[in-house]
Parts: sequence; C-alpha cells; structure tokens
Amino acid sequence: MKELKALYVIVNAGFSAEIVDIARANGATGATILNARGSVAKPKTILGITIDSEKEIVLTITEKDIAVKIMEEVKE
Repeated sequence: MKELKALYVIVNAGFSAEIVDIARANGATGATILNARGSVAKPKTILGITIDSEKEIVLTITEKDIAVKIMEEVKE
C-alpha cells in the first residue's frame, strides 16, 4: 500500500482554484475547499503578502510522491 499524505493549503479567499489546478496537474484526483476566517483584525502586508482575515483551506489526500510535487509547485 502506498503512503498517503494530507495537504492543507491555506490561501486568501479567491485563490483556492489555483491550488486545485496545481494539485490536479500534478496527479491529485480532487480536493475539498473550506471557507475560513483568520483572527487578524484588519488586513496587513508582510514581505509583500497581504494577510487578510478571509481564507480558504484546500485539503487534498494523495500519495506521498504526488504531494511533494504539489508542494514544490505551490511554493513557486
């Protein structure tokens, strides 16, 4: 049996489709998107990244080698 990994990718609201596209392009068969809200009082910018309170969590469970490929591409 192959080793499975659960990937949780947290993104600002509206960016989950990009993560799902990356996951599918690298061999994942699907993903679950959860709406979430962070505890930041108002949006901040850190290192050029806007931290907003509205988030989406993309969950996918996939084989370890596929998970590594997905995370490498997400980091880019």
